[in-house]
Amino acid sequence: MSARTRLPALALGLLMLAQPITAVAQYSFDWVIADSGAVDQLNSTTTFHTDIINTGSIADRYRVTLTADMPATWLTTMCDAGLCYPPFITTLEFNVAPGDTLYVGINITPMIDSGAGTSTVTVASINAPAQTSTAGFSVLTPGADVLVVDADGVAGVPLPVVEAVAAAGRTTAVWDRAASGKLAPAELASFAAIVWHAGDSPSGLDADDRATLVTHLAGGGRLLLGGANLAFASCDPAGARYDAVAVTWYATTLGVGYAADSSGTPLVSGVPGDPVGAGLTFSINGNGANALPDVLTAQGGSASLRYAGGAVAAVRRQGADGKSLFLGFDAAGIADNAARSAFMAAALDWLADDASAVPLPGASTPLGLGAFPNPFNPRTTLWVTNDGPDAAVAALDVYDLRGRHVRTLRRGPLAAGRTAVTWDGRDDAGRTLPTGPYLARLSLPGGTIASLKLTIAK
Repeated sequence: MSARTRLPALALGLLMLAQPITAVAQYSFDWVIADSGAVDQLNSTTTFHTDIINTGSIADRYRVTLTADMPATWLTTMCDAGLCYPPFITTLEFNVAPGDTLYVGINITPMIDSGAGTSTVTVASINAPAQTSTAGFSVLTPGADVLVVDADGVAGVPLPVVEAVAAAGRTTAVWDRAASGKLAPAELASFAAIVWHAGDSPSGLDADDRATLVTHLAGGGRLLLGGANLAFASCDPAGARYDAVAVTWYATTLGVGYAADSSGTPLVSGVPGDPVGAGLTFSINGNGANALPDVLTAQGGSASLRYAGGAVAAVRRQGADGKSLFLGFDAAGIADNAARSAFMAAALDWLADDASAVPLPGASTPLGLGAFPNPFNPRTTLWVTNDGPDAAVAALDVYDLRGRHVRTLRRGPLAAGRTAVTWDGRDDAGRTLPTGPYLARLSLPGGTIASLKLTIAK
């Protein structure tokens, strides 16, 4: 065969080889998602904004399908730029010219029942069905005592941590950070305490996380933060998120520094006299966790737990408003269930005990005041601790920030020990009070002896 007769066959082969590349270029799209999760109130609609961009060379038609996994009373709908469709319409189709953008909004409205719900949405090219993309959009309502932020990067709920919180007598909600995205300070403030579970993840805290947490703590937030690589990731030059700003942030915000990886025994014991650690001893090599936990230094905070040999395993810090307890290990790795629950109860009790819930300067009284949850919605339990041998006649009242009396909670004798009083966020006339800070005052006939800031967060 001559070269002249071979050329057309070669050209035909090259043309056939190029055809699949051309087909891919004709049909392609990007799906841009601004956010995929939110904490929001009942009867409030969260809209997630998304854009489908036809990046192909010709017009295409896209099918958008929604599947709901949420309480039956909740509503979820889809919108385009001009119309929101009723809830029973769960499949839409759109023609999009090359280079054009199609807006699709996902609405979730929690109604009647508190909890969590997810809308799973799939976008697929009708002309090129292999081109498809799926994402979940989630809403969580406030109301639980503790929010467990699952930031370990591993699929599935961190059950040992959630079960320990429940065993400590707190209701729990879980936020999957990988699936639902980051939380804003206002969303964290919807819960009385945050348990940030980083597991063995090497990812650490990024700049957005640090900004959110410093705002949360400055606003009076309560935070239990732990993971076997969390301090290493940001404070060691070999860490994934190391920088000098992060090192300073850990020291000034959490009172923590990073010393080394722990390679010794997995036994951890509480520091004598510490309000969290005193009396606790446990192993942290359970549930496949803590292969190489962090050894910490206390830089403005106080050592709460120590590894065998004396190295610091946990640091607690109490700022002007907020409180934090930082663990150099994963709490899910506490090997014994009872020990894990005892640790969690001690940690959450300390976080809940308000810094201002102590007698005012100059007061010679054994009475103290605390509350949990705080912030709260719709109710909180205040407790008066009487460390004296006899009953004390006292009054417990609530005032707004202008000093106006809004609710009388208790009048009369307070027996020795602890007395619990529930407040439902209403005034003396039964009216629901607005979101914001209030002041509880515990008074004896001679005047106020203790005060406590309470926050209604709706």
